[in-house]
Amino acid sequence: MRICIAGKNQIACNVLRHLIDSGYTNKQLSVIPNRDDVGKHTWQPSIAFVAERHNVPVWSLEQAEDSHDLMFVSVEFDRILRPSRFKTTQLYNIHFSLLPAYRGVATSVLPILHGANTTGVSIHQIDHGVDTGDVIYQKAVEILPNWSSRDLYFQLMETGEELLTSKIQDLIDGSFTPTPQQVTGASYFSRRDVDFGTPPIVTNGTAWQASCSLRAFMFHEYQYPELDVGQVMGASISTSISTSVSSRCATERTGAWTAVLHTRDRSVDLILSPFNSLYQWCRTTEDKPEHLDSHPMLNSIVNRADRNGWTPLMVACYHGNSEAIETLLEWGADVNQSNLRGTTPLMYAKDCPSRNAQAIVRQVLDAGADVTVRDAYGKTVIDYAFENNQQAFLRQI
Repeated sequence: MRICIAGKNQIACNVLRHLIDSGYTNKQLSVIPNRDDVGKHTWQPSIAFVAERHNVPVWSLEQAEDSHDLMFVSVEFDRILRPSRFKTTQLYNIHFSLLPAYRGVATSVLPILHGANTTGVSIHQIDHGVDTGDVIYQKAVEILPNWSSRDLYFQLMETGEELLTSKIQDLIDGSFTPTPQQVTGASYFSRRDVDFGTPPIVTNGTAWQASCSLRAFMFHEYQYPELDVGQVMGASISTSISTSVSSRCATERTGAWTAVLHTRDRSVDLILSPFNSLYQWCRTTEDKPEHLDSHPMLNSIVNRADRNGWTPLMVACYHGNSEAIETLLEWGADVNQSNLRGTTPLMYAKDCPSRNAQAIVRQVLDAGADVTVRDAYGKTVIDYAFENNQQAFLRQI
C-alpha cells in the first residue's frame, strides 16, 4: 500500500517525516502539495520541499484518484475531494475542530471569536459532504484566555500531528470503529462567513466580547486587527472597571505602544503592533520609529519573522541599514537565528546590494555571526560565496 499525504504546513511535513523515520520508503509514499506551495519554506515549511529532499514522489490529484492500493490522508488540503472519483475507499481527513462543530473554514478564528474555551482535532472519513464523514478519532484542545488565532492554530497543528502519528498505523490496518456525526451541535462556516478584510470587531459590547473579537484576528504572518489607535497585537481584560459611559467602546492611548479600550463593563488593555514601521525602517534610511525601545514586547519582536520568514535583522542586513543592525543587536536580536530555509542574517548581508555591503558583512561578523551554519540545502554562507565567486566577501572571512 502507498500512503499519500495531501496538504500543507508543519503538520503535513512532520507526518511525512514520521512515516519516513518509521521506515516507509519513497515507493510507499507520495505527496500532493497545495496549489500555493512553490517548494520553498516561508513562515511554514513546504511539503514539496521536504518530499524532494527525501525523493518522495509528488503526485497530481488525478494520480491519487487512479490508484487502487492507496491510503489518502488530507492534512489542510486545498481542494474539494470527490470520493466517487477514487479507486480506493481509504480516504481520511484531519480537521481542526471537534466535529460536528465548526465544519468548514477558519477553525482557529471562529472558536475564539465565539468565546469558546475548548476545541480540538478530528480524524474522519471523507464522504461527499464538507467535513461530514464518520469520525474515527478526536482530541480536545483547551483555549487559553489570552490566546490569539495564531496561538490556537499552532496548538491545533501540534495536537493534530500527535493524534495522526499515533493512530496512523491503525488507519493503515483498518483497526478502528467510525462513529457517525451527530446532528445536534453541528455547524458549518464558509469563506463568505468570515470577513478578514474588515474583521467584525465588537465596539458596543463587553470586555470579553471585544477581547475575543480582537484576538480572533491576530495572526502575525497575515494581519492584526485595527482600531483608531493602531494595529492591535495583544488584548487582555483589565481588572479595572471601565470608565466609559457611552453605548460604544472608546479607545484611549496610555503610551507609545499601549492603549486601553473602554467597554460596557471592564477595560481591555491593548498592545499595539510596531511591525509596519519597524520593517519600513529596516528597509530604508528613514529615522528610527520613536519610542520603539519602550515597546512592552520588544524582546520577542526583534526576533519575530514575517510571512516570508524574514526577521527585522535579516531585512536590515539585506538592505544595508547599519544603524538598524546595531540597534536591533542591542535590543537582543539573534545574529545567528535562521529561518525555516536555514538562511541566516549573514547570508542576507552577503547578498546586500548596497555600496556599503562589505561594511555590513563586517558588522555582522563582528557581532558573532557563525559562518559554519548550514541551511536547508546543507550549504554554508562560504559555500554560496564560492559558488557565486563573491571574492570581496570571502576576503573578510
